[in-house]
Amino acid sequence: MASQAVMPVLSNTEMSAAGRTFPDLGQKLLGGTREFGFPLPGLRPLGLQCVHQEDNVLGTLSRRPFPGLATTYDALVRAAFHPQWWDSLRRIRVGADGTVTVVSGFDHDPSTREYTLMQHNFALFFGLAVQLYEATLVANDSPYDRFMDGDPSAIGAPAILGVDLFRSQTRGRCINCHENAELTGASVRRVRQSPTRIREGQALDRGFNNIGVLWTLEDRGVGGNDPFGVPLSSVRLLIPPPPEPIAVDGAFKVPGLRNVELTAPYFHTGGFRTLREILQFYSRGGDAVPARSTDGSLVIAGLNVLNNTEEEMAAVEAWLLSLTDERVRARCAPFDHPQLFVPNGHLGDNTFVPSILGLAFDRFVEVPAVGRNGGSPLKKFLEQ
Repeated sequence: MASQAVMPVLSNTEMSAAGRTFPDLGQKLLGGTREFGFPLPGLRPLGLQCVHQEDNVLGTLSRRPFPGLATTYDALVRAAFHPQWWDSLRRIRVGADGTVTVVSGFDHDPSTREYTLMQHNFALFFGLAVQLYEATLVANDSPYDRFMDGDPSAIGAPAILGVDLFRSQTRGRCINCHENAELTGASVRRVRQSPTRIREGQALDRGFNNIGVLWTLEDRGVGGNDPFGVPLSSVRLLIPPPPEPIAVDGAFKVPGLRNVELTAPYFHTGGFRTLREILQFYSRGGDAVPARSTDGSLVIAGLNVLNNTEEEMAAVEAWLLSLTDERVRARCAPFDHPQLFVPNGHLGDNTFVPSILGLAFDRFVEVPAVGRNGGSPLKKFLEQ
């Protein structure tokens, strides 16, 4: 998660300007002394967002009704990390060719940059801090969790039938892909055991399947290549290649099912609005069948889903609803959060979109800050 966290920060299509490095970001957020002695003020943490006074992590630092926290990034790093990673009077010089040396001061050369140790190590602080925070966001108190912990009254009879269908090898077969407590074969636990698997005589990436949402040629998924022409598929990178036919074209990652009630629209296309639509899709065995490899030489093994009755679909839907952790719905701790601004399209209408240098202006929706006791549930997809 630390490795994943640091990637968007430098992407010029997500959070950053082109060419920025993590030490540059550290210098911007932490502040310090620039070359020729110019002071560089740091930025206030969460400086554009209000933080609830009862935020379960940041409440004591809240400045509400003013935005931001009553501290600095420098102070937060000092409190969280061992001094060996930030406490030094020396500087890290990065040359024009990327060469890194430890120096005592500035060289007044515009082609080089000097950073403090804290600034230079900011990727370390950022990645580990985000990872440790994300590790607290575990939605493990759903009715189904309580049922599995031994409370038979936690879910009703329809949901119990849904559990049986979910696990059945002759009816639902859902558990073949949505495995273990994570409810996905793409979990760290399963992929660490083996990133590939054999299913019905075909070699696949673990946690990825072609379920017939689209025809394979419309979207190759993990069967495609990265921008450098390297296969995305773990199976296609095996040396030697497996003796079984490789069936990864059109395959997409199996999502976890926790809080699935709250995460519409569904599938990688976003083309399904409700849980019932998904169950109907699986009951008919997909929309693009038979699924074939991109060259047409291989019919990819289907899910073999039987036609489910309305009673069975209602039962599985009841079980899926039992996977909702009410703390997530109500945004209670640890799922409380500061004020958020969510991009929601662009300013303008069907005839005119205002822009500058060819770029439209984002339209944002404000999600108010909530504290440890949560707030009103956010509206679900298509709710007015």
